[in-house]
Amino acid sequence: MKIVNQVLDEILPEEESYIHVSDYSKFKGASIAARKHYMGYLKKQGRISSLIFFGAMPLVNMSIKLVKRI
Repeated sequence: MKIVNQVLDEILPEEESYIHVSDYSKFKGASIAARKHYMGYLKKQGRISSLIFFGAMPLVNMSIKLVKRI
């Protein structure tokens, strides 16, 4: 996640937002704590204008929907 922030800081002005796209088609084996950490990280990013998730398994889809509602 640190490297993503470094790249964004290098190519986008600070005030510029972006659309975050995540491909979950090969996602597996992450603990619940790791998933919560990642979702919390995404929610704290003030520069993200939209989040797009695709290829997620049903359980991951449910988790994404729950986080969106919180």
